[in-house]
Amino acid sequence: MVADRPKPVAYFLVDAFRYEMGAELAERLPSTSEHSLRCAIGMLPSITPIGMAALLPGSASSFAVVEKDKQLGAQIDGVFMKDLKARQKFVASQVPGMVDISLDQLLSL
Repeated sequence: MVADRPKPVAYFLVDAFRYEMGAELAERLPSTSEHSLRCAIGMLPSITPIGMAALLPGSASSFAVVEKDKQLGAQIDGVFMKDLKARQKFVASQVPGMVDISLDQLLSL
């Protein structure tokens, strides 16, 4: 979906971000921007390292909760992810040119 778009596309994957909060953020975006709001249901249990990984590319076809070296984490396409840094590395390998920005940085722009 992203590769076919002529303009840059931004996805917001936020743990515990209620739909109403997303609607409010969409209202604050410039009226000249093209945007859509769609809800997603996170993977249960909603533990951040697992729940957030359930939204990454490839999770629809290959997602598992596994234990490795006495640590619980998510696994997609054989890649084990125990924390935010691992999830960022994984998505960067799947989406060339991806930009990772915190919500604080975004709101200050």
